[in-house]
Amino acid sequence: MSKYTGDAVRVFIAEDEVLIRMLLLDMVEEAGCEITGVAATIEDAERQAQSVEADVALLDVTLFDKDIFPAAEAFGRRGIPIIFCTGYAKSDLPAEWAGCGVLRKPYTQDRLVAALRNLPRSTQHESSHRD
Repeated sequence: MSKYTGDAVRVFIAEDEVLIRMLLLDMVEEAGCEITGVAATIEDAERQAQSVEADVALLDVTLFDKDIFPAAEAFGRRGIPIIFCTGYAKSDLPAEWAGCGVLRKPYTQDRLVAALRNLPRSTQHESSHRD
């Protein structure tokens, strides 16, 4: 399924709600992807973002009332595409994250697969492009 090598897409997931995380893990595995990291807190997501091997990061926008953007910045610096998993519309995200994908809650298998097949072209938010 990977657009990179034909191998399984390596996916990192950050989601704080246990039932949603379990559903997303199942859906990602059913899509033929390999889960390479999972985080439920911002701190864990930031730590793993420094070194986890992933082709894409699926990030809930808010983990325990904290914005995911510091972890997203770390993924972006490493060139890892980001898909925000959220109940918010893409237009509700800060403008600097407009180049990232959005997977709206509630998830469906078809929408997840479509999001993974159409990985966002932009891997970094706008402020990462400044010198």
